[in-house]
Amino acid sequence: MPAPTVAVARQVSKHTHGGRDFHRLRYTASGGANHALLSDSKIFLYRALPLETGAEERVGVFQGVCSPVDLAEMPADDPGETAEPPFCRAATVDLLFRSSELMTLAQNRIESQIDVLLEALDRLTTLGTTTNITFTAGA
Repeated sequence: MPAPTVAVARQVSKHTHGGRDFHRLRYTASGGANHALLSDSKIFLYRALPLETGAEERVGVFQGVCSPVDLAEMPADDPGETAEPPFCRAATVDLLFRSSELMTLAQNRIESQIDVLLEALDRLTTLGTTTNITFTAGA
């Protein structure tokens, strides 16, 4: 079986508004259909949190790159109204930073987490020793 792969486009930009600089980092994943757990490109994990304390309306907050278990258990795009925990997966993450240094730290961390995910998926394709077990009724 081929090694799991996912194509990720990284976009970086610098902006100035009101005399202040800010930096934007955006990742968009695509592909990923070559592994059972990586059936789509939604590898970024979000948690739905209320916009205000006690409010029903929620917004997705980026948590990191999914683990293999997240890929298997978390729904794509929307956690649903009653999901607990309220997590979902998306193919895009778009972040803003006050400094290029913070953006670079996040960039390195995200790309490292993508590598960890793909390595973990690759290890999951390897099964250990087979043990044959015979079950008998009434035994």
